[in-house]
Amino acid sequence: MLNQKKIPNFILWFTGLSGSGKSSLSFLLKKELRKEKSTKIKIIDGDLFRKKFPNFGYSLRDRKKIGYLKAKLALKYYKRGYTTLVSGIAHKKIWRKEIRNFFKNINYTEVYLHCSLKRCITRKKKLYSKKDSNVIGISGKKYKYQVSRTYDLRIDTGINNKLKCFSILKKYLKQRYGKY
Repeated sequence: MLNQKKIPNFILWFTGLSGSGKSSLSFLLKKELRKEKSTKIKIIDGDLFRKKFPNFGYSLRDRKKIGYLKAKLALKYYKRGYTTLVSGIAHKKIWRKEIRNFFKNINYTEVYLHCSLKRCITRKKKLYSKKDSNVIGISGKKYKYQVSRTYDLRIDTGINNKLKCFSILKKYLKQRYGKY
């Protein structure tokens, strides 16, 4: 096809509480992007990524290290021409700010998936029923999700169904990157 504009690759980082829909939306987007034969896609899913690095726990220190490992891997794929979808809670404002600075001068988007803790608990009962002292959202001030206004897109996954959330995401990507 002549005169067809090459669509740029980008890094899309989904953030929000466990159960807010980060993995669901990233896998749905991957499936959609695969329809474009020229688009190379990688997913760095928080839960799957942790299985590859079982030596990391859930302390603040380990959570921060995992986040930066994901960021470095995402940048590596981006430089190889991949559209990279990352899901990670990244519950500290400062971490998300540092990640954004790490991706300075590249096509980077932070998508905050807003969902009430009550709604997330209904989706992830097993996780939230743990008596751990480090479950994001329920385990004290240092494990509270810190909402900021620095995200590029906010999607309310607590009141919108998955298809509506995906539609919002697609509309944004079309405006920003020419996808869809």
